Amino acid sequence: MQSSRFRELINLIGLLLVGIAPYKSDCSSALSTPVDDSRKSSPTLAAAVPLPFEKVLPGPVTDYEIVTASGDFAREYLLRTFRLPAEGFRYVQKLGRSSNGIKPWLLVRNVETGEGVAVSLAYSGNWILAVEPRGENTVLRAATSPASLAPFDTIGGLPIPGALVAEFSGDWDHGAQPIVRYIRKHLLRDMGEDWPPVQYNTWYADYDRLSQKAILAQAKAAAEMGCELFTIDAGWYGGTVPEAGWVGALGDWTVNHEKLPDGLEPIAAEVRRLGMKCGLWIEIERVSPNSPVGREHPDWFLRDGEKPFERRGSYTLDFGNPQVVAWAKSQIDRLVADYKLDYLKMDFNTNLQLDSERFAGVEDVLYRHYRGLAELWRHLRAEHPDLIVENCSSGSLRHDVMTAAMTDTHWVSDNVNPNMCLAMNHGATYLFPPETCSHWTIVPPWGLKKYASRDADHAAIESSFDPTTQFTVNMMGHLGLSGRIQDWDALTRKIAAERIALYKQIRPIMRKADVYHLTAQANPDAPKMMQAALYVDPETNRAVLFAYQANDPRLEATVRLKGLRPDRRYRVRGPENLELPESSAGHELIENGLKLRFPNRGASAVILLTGERGA
Repeated sequence: MQSSRFRELINLIGLLLVGIAPYKSDCSSALSTPVDDSRKSSPTLAAAVPLPFEKVLPGPVTDYEIVTASGDFAREYLLRTFRLPAEGFRYVQKLGRSSNGIKPWLLVRNVETGEGVAVSLAYSGNWILAVEPRGENTVLRAATSPASLAPFDTIGGLPIPGALVAEFSGDWDHGAQPIVRYIRKHLLRDMGEDWPPVQYNTWYADYDRLSQKAILAQAKAAAEMGCELFTIDAGWYGGTVPEAGWVGALGDWTVNHEKLPDGLEPIAAEVRRLGMKCGLWIEIERVSPNSPVGREHPDWFLRDGEKPFERRGSYTLDFGNPQVVAWAKSQIDRLVADYKLDYLKMDFNTNLQLDSERFAGVEDVLYRHYRGLAELWRHLRAEHPDLIVENCSSGSLRHDVMTAAMTDTHWVSDNVNPNMCLAMNHGATYLFPPETCSHWTIVPPWGLKKYASRDADHAAIESSFDPTTQFTVNMMGHLGLSGRIQDWDALTRKIAAERIALYKQIRPIMRKADVYHLTAQANPDAPKMMQAALYVDPETNRAVLFAYQANDPRLEATVRLKGLRPDRRYRVRGPENLELPESSAGHELIENGLKLRFPNRGASAVILLTGERGA
């Protein structure tokens, strides 16, 4: 996470989002628009394939449309659907971070037949995705860049580098779900009944200006509201360079006693006394030249030829060097042992810009680097099996199927504006299991910060959501809090505690759910349409509906549900002010929908549906 990059958000505001529409429906249509679900694909798993991968699709490229997901900083997972032009589509990743620009994920389908193919890549370096004409037909191609890279690992039957591929028919969800199912079944670890834990992270309270007094006050407030994990973000380190700031101290993974005079031990002890797990932030791949390792081993810097990869005065270490990997293992092993860590937030805040195509036929430096990083992650799993590892990279700019297989959860975006959270969480659940998509609620809503002064207060922006909804938007994934929660008023704390308690009730469903996106993705810059998604656990026949009024001109809407059993009757439980029925037949919910009456603009609803025998 790097606060300075939020300045980029100013330049990004105003970009338009093209929402994802159900098959053969109007993108701007109401929630009650019928969806052609007659060609619904049966629950299947994607296939794991090596790269490069090619699939010939019948007919000209102009017969096809595709969906991509944005990887732009602070605008991740915004979905774009478009009909292919005569030249088709081609994207070559050159930034050295798999998900920067667009995600390494694509769905393509024939506009007339609805037949399509979904692909998601398992490689954190550079890659190519293309849907292009070939004679009278169309070809889908996925490859690493350069294309000659051999697998260096296999996890759950998936070669890495490799890809998950699924053929589908009908809705976009039918292409996305088999990939998500494979990730959950074959790549994720069983994290227990309390997964994912509700967390608090210190970052948006004071950024890297940490103090023991503030941290302890935040820990007390977090525990009182029901948080189960407390993570200290960037700024705790730099013992030999205490004035260097969070970037200038990278590589010196010793406690900064000017900020934390008593060290981390009493903080970690108090966090545990309060009943929470303890986590720590680290960016192990980058170092400052002023840190001990930077001064002693400039030969360890990752280079393109003679030029090291540098950003803001810090350098990336070369994980293709076994000595570097050994050093990284020793640093993390020490931190886990010294502070009895339960959670490690592993960040990476720089691009490794490289034209990998010029390395055709040989390994590029990125490949060797990511092979070494994979070795580090395997080491952590082997030596610290109870350690939860979060993948972060300036948000989710390096999250793909490879990182999903080797870590446990991921940070969706540095942008925590509630409007954005709603849209991005909706999009992220097309690509990954919701329990692995971490996002936090900050109160008051965080928007564009005044960067003229590091001491400036958060700039106030108008949110489209009421206070309860500002928490509910992040319940669609791995829920967390941040900000100065010790200063929240009694009402805000009460709402947070209620939302957290509800989240703990529904997360067993989330861990096993197929996600059905019932509406288009709301415009994050100015939401003016309702958004809804249904999480269905096919094993227990239970479901959770997340519905958001999102500044729509209407307060009433009917949501046609998907994924339910038509032969079952469903008990319906939700907010009393929505005037919900006590129960409804599955076929009625599918064919006619569930009517919602929101009490106010910006409201939301979390509705539990439990299937019973007999319609």
